[in-house]
Amino acid sequence: MIGYIGRLEPWKGVQYLIQAYNKMLNQFDSVNLVIAGKGSYENDLKALAQELGISDRLDFIGTVSGMDKENFYARTNIIVVPSSSWENHPLTAIEAQLRKRPVVGTDFGGIKEIVEDGKTGYIVSIANDDALSIALLKLTTNTHKIVEMGKAGRQRSLTRFTPGPHIDMVVKVYELVLKRRPIESLIEATDI
Repeated sequence: MIGYIGRLEPWKGVQYLIQAYNKMLNQFDSVNLVIAGKGSYENDLKALAQELGISDRLDFIGTVSGMDKENFYARTNIIVVPSSSWENHPLTAIEAQLRKRPVVGTDFGGIKEIVEDGKTGYIVSIANDDALSIALLKLTTNTHKIVEMGKAGRQRSLTRFTPGPHIDMVVKVYELVLKRRPIESLIEATDI
C-alpha cells in the first residue's frame, strides 16, 4: 500500500501522486493508495480520482493522529512526499523512515536532505507524475527493496534526526564558537 499523510493543498503535490498512481496501475495493479489528511484541495483531488476512474482504488481517510496515525503507517509500505513548495523539513518523511518505510519525495527543500536517493527511498523532480510513477513501480515490484530501504531510512533518521544527535550537533557548534573556530569544519566533518 502506498500512503500520503499531510495537508491536502495544491502545493503538497497530491494531484501528481494520484496521476502517477493511475499510470502505474497500467503495469502493476495490485497496490492501493491511502491518503490521510484534510484541506482546501480535498474535493479537487477526489474529483481527479473520479475523472481518472480510480476512485475505488483510493482511500481518503481524513486527518489521523495517535493510534489512527500508527494504524495508517502499519497499513502502508511506501510513503510519498510529493510537495512542490513549502517543505523545509518534512516531519512526515522522518516519521516514515523511523517506521521503516521508504520515502519517495520530490527534489525540493528539505526532502532531499532527509531522503537519501536510492538508499532510503527515491527523489524525483517536482510536479513530474511520470518520474513519480517510475519510482513507485521500482518499489512496489520489489519487496526486498522496500525492506532494505526501510531499514536504511530508520538508521538514517535515528542517527540524524532524533533529539540526541541534534543536541550533540548544537553542543559542537557552541564549542566551536567559544573556541573561535570556523563552523564550516563541523559541517564538512559531519556531512550535514
